[in-house]
Amino acid sequence: MLFLSLILTDSCKKDKRCDNIPKVFVDLVLYLNLPSYSTLGTPNNWVYINGGNRGIIVYRKSESEFIATDRICTYDPDNSSATLQVQTNNITAIDNGCGSKFQITDGAVTQGPASCSLVKYHTEYDASANTLHIYN
Repeated sequence: MLFLSLILTDSCKKDKRCDNIPKVFVDLVLYLNLPSYSTLGTPNNWVYINGGNRGIIVYRKSESEFIATDRICTYDPDNSSATLQVQTNNITAIDNGCGSKFQITDGAVTQGPASCSLVKYHTEYDASANTLHIYN
């Protein structure tokens, strides 16, 4: 029993949420045919968009799956410069102030001092209209 509880506790750490992130309303529709979203035409690409607390990173994980995470760092969200930048490997983002790194593929922390995953928004892809709805 103790072993099982340790495994379950450890597996939950990947997706730990923080209560210190301001709640903001997000309800956006991206028209993926627009030139500004052309990089989202194929999987494993991303774009920054306005919205959320400090902007949103939209990552195309597969032909039909998208991930949208807030760019606010979960370590010190009150710091106005705590904004994530996607690194050249195109799968991690860093807050250059505190050094925390996150996977943009799922929002998980890969390097501290942050211990909470990124705020994720719901996404719904409509292939026939080539639109992406991002909301909370």
